[in-house]
Amino acid sequence: MNELPSNPLKSVLKPSLLREKDSRRRLFLPAEAINSICNQVTVHEELLRYYFEPDAIKLAGHVCSTEKPAREVFSILVLVDKVNCIHRFCDAGILDDDLPLGSSDQNTELWSRHSTVNEPLLSGNSPEDTDMIEIFYEKQWSVHVPVFDFGSSENQRPGHYQFDEGTIMPWVSLGNKIETGGYGTVEKLKIHTGHYHLIRHNTFALKILLSDIEDPRTYFWQEITAVRKLRRGPHLVELVATIEIAECQFMFIFPWAEGGALEDLITQKHLNRIGENLLSHEFICWVLDQCRGLVEALETIHFTRTDSIYQSDGDLDKDYGLHLDIKPSNILYFSQETETSPFGILKLADCGLMEFHSLASRSRKSVTGCSAGPRTYRLPENDFNHTISKKDDVWAMCCVFTEFLTWAILPHGSVDEYRLARTQEPSVTSARQENRNNYENSFFQHFLQYEVTDGAVVSVPELATQTDHISWHVRARQTSSNTWRLDSDEFRIAEIPKLKSSVSQWIAKLISQRQYETEPGSIMKFLAFIKKKMMHPERVQRADCQRILEFFKEHLDKADIRIKEPPSSNDNWFGAR
Repeated sequence: MNELPSNPLKSVLKPSLLREKDSRRRLFLPAEAINSICNQVTVHEELLRYYFEPDAIKLAGHVCSTEKPAREVFSILVLVDKVNCIHRFCDAGILDDDLPLGSSDQNTELWSRHSTVNEPLLSGNSPEDTDMIEIFYEKQWSVHVPVFDFGSSENQRPGHYQFDEGTIMPWVSLGNKIETGGYGTVEKLKIHTGHYHLIRHNTFALKILLSDIEDPRTYFWQEITAVRKLRRGPHLVELVATIEIAECQFMFIFPWAEGGALEDLITQKHLNRIGENLLSHEFICWVLDQCRGLVEALETIHFTRTDSIYQSDGDLDKDYGLHLDIKPSNILYFSQETETSPFGILKLADCGLMEFHSLASRSRKSVTGCSAGPRTYRLPENDFNHTISKKDDVWAMCCVFTEFLTWAILPHGSVDEYRLARTQEPSVTSARQENRNNYENSFFQHFLQYEVTDGAVVSVPELATQTDHISWHVRARQTSSNTWRLDSDEFRIAEIPKLKSSVSQWIAKLISQRQYETEPGSIMKFLAFIKKKMMHPERVQRADCQRILEFFKEHLDKADIRIKEPPSSNDNWFGAR
């Protein structure tokens, strides 16, 4: 053994420790620091402090093996001043792949997670051994830190990682928590670059399920199952990985959308005007292209089959999906993805409420009592106890489209004006007194009409009364100037859904902005199609995704709305004016 400066390797490793960015703020040693510092030369030199040359060479070969290294094991012993115990770990065949090691309740034994026999790898036969085992077990969490393989193949299944309770995550930056509708929180996440393998993304969204929701593990796996059934597409947010810690903490990792959500986008000003009365051709084409892409993403959900990419035994009959929570805050704006779209890409996100079920049951489940979907964009069927359908998502999507197109075409602040107009129109047409609950930011209203049968006679004044603002629709024939003979002797008030007049008028206002047209009739045709086919309050008359995509193909492909040239790099398209 040679005389060397005291703990030279520890003096290099210790400053490389980083503090994790969570509430516990524990220290961890990045993988790249271990690999660069603990090389064959430095390990050999450190071992010479405790072993003779032949043993030092042999042990250094064990630690720095190319195929089965033990660098993490060695680093742990360096940090706890127990390098002289490395031979015991070598004799026991303990490698980095065995970490994290389990320990007995009394911290007198270390067990491998790969062990197939009921025997520990190391046992403490003395107080000194017990002390070494205890401090090794505690320090291993700072050195054995997860390295994620997120992958880049479109057909690669999102990785699922299960970790023990003491695991330290290599998070180097966490943003402010954002609540996500009672199910969890989302934070902007940066992972240490040495702890993930992925080229496309460097910033992520970390979604953590709240621990106080009912049966979080079941909810976690339901969401994983739903997302795994989806084919990847340019307008669907991809799931990068899922994490489960000690069966009590559940996380999802998604790419981070630098532009925020569509809700953020439509509240911004944008500098996209040429002159005073003309939108740029590239910008409005981008808007229409994003609408098409979001419909394609929704169709993917509606008709995803489990055997398209992922196959799950016993689940092949549950292969048709509904999103059920479409709103501007669940459509993310990836402004950084400009490879195929110069202004970035909108992507449909948040499958927390999404469910898959078989074709046979897809339209049978009642929405009675269902809380799915936000109040503003909820479907008429939700209020009228109808069964759910894929057309329910179409309703919510087209409501979002009217706000998106409002932002694109009209001056800044018009989206708020549109929302106020809807709020000021009653949601029920027969309110006899002012009731603030009758005024909400929805797109449809409850329209009351009389239905009668068998020969009742009702006076015209009774039918025409305006005291409670009801529109009366009665099948009858006029018998005198003020009397109608009805085919009824009973009256029955029936409620039907009806598009709010404020919505119809607003779409007409958008259609009137012909100076913003890109190609002859393209955007105006789309707006007219939205009102007539997508926003039809009667579901049977409402278009599905397939019909909407046929419309794009028939009318907008001919107008060539796809963007070919990116805008000038000097253009500031979205931002304060």
